[in-house]
Amino acid sequence: MSGDPYFAIVETSVTTWDSADGGNATVSGIVTLNGVPGARKVRLHTLNNGRLIRETWSDPVTGAYQFTGLKDQPYYVWSEDYMRVYDPVSHLVTLTGA
Repeated sequence: MSGDPYFAIVETSVTTWDSADGGNATVSGIVTLNGVPGARKVRLHTLNNGRLIRETWSDPVTGAYQFTGLKDQPYYVWSEDYMRVYDPVSHLVTLTGA
């Protein structure tokens, strides 16, 4: 009905613990395209079996991405160019705070 009050969720926050891959380690980096920071989806995988752990978008201005609350184990990141100009890239990562 027009004019009636309505309910909306404007902001929410959830804290969870990842029982399989959770911990204190962090993986972070910067995505660049020909040396210029850019926004691309970055996926974090375990190195031992390639299992997808998390994914995020890099910041469009700085190219920065970060995964926190990770278990101390080997990982690699994988990123694809959604515009299909550049080939996909992967990179072994170093944990901090483990």
